[in-house]
Amino acid sequence: MKRRVDIIIVTIMFIMVLGCCVIDSFSNGISILAIDSLDKEYSHLKTINTIKCALWKDKSGFHYFAIEHIELGVLGNRGYSSKISAYSQKFAEPGKWSETWRIKDFSPNELSSIGYLDNTFKIIDIDNDSIAEICFMYTIFSDCCDAWVTKLILHRKGEKLAIRGKIPIVNEDLDSYSKEFDPAFDKVDEKIKKYASEQWDIGVRNNWKGIISDFSIDKILNLQEIAKDTIEKQEPPPKKESPKDRNGQHILQQRKESHNRSTGGD
Repeated sequence: MKRRVDIIIVTIMFIMVLGCCVIDSFSNGISILAIDSLDKEYSHLKTINTIKCALWKDKSGFHYFAIEHIELGVLGNRGYSSKISAYSQKFAEPGKWSETWRIKDFSPNELSSIGYLDNTFKIIDIDNDSIAEICFMYTIFSDCCDAWVTKLILHRKGEKLAIRGKIPIVNEDLDSYSKEFDPAFDKVDEKIKKYASEQWDIGVRNNWKGIISDFSIDKILNLQEIAKDTIEKQEPPPKKESPKDRNGQHILQQRKESHNRSTGGD
């Protein structure tokens, strides 16, 4: 009996602490408690491989989400590997969290790397049911000038929904662009599919800016029809580079820096 009372007291204290550090909230009761920076009490949830994390409360309880990236070796060298893992945990009882889902993916060979796309992580309640959805994007950086395989993951109520596609990295390769929805999207509310589609477009626009021209981005996102020869005149294709030239740097950022140097940008 005493142990049960102690558990109740600790649980109440845990809820009170969480309630004091709300950084964002929705009108239907979802509260975002932390993003990336966790208080000392919860810092043990992060690992050395964590690149993105969040803590929130909704109708179904308290939750922790993290994206981890593991890279072994040097890109382009024998034995290199790159992996990404995204997972969610739910508060079960004081000091204990139970994993509710996990997604893993990896680069297919030693000449490619996988990584989270900046500013694509969202905690949102699309259907206003007081249970949060998680949305994020990642891509597989291919060798040389091949289009990058890209995925958007939308996780809701134990179900993974995904958009898969390829995003070109040179202006002359726009025909390689693709954007395909999982059949599972046909079974959910249309506004969920619409939200995912919009987040895909936003993620592509924000992360490919500086890699291909704005004209090219508009064209692949069907926002503006530009003749191919016009696009080709807008800017030359980026210089080809070998994986060893990248020195393990974030490939998106390096391509942007390379583009700025060649065009005289800041």
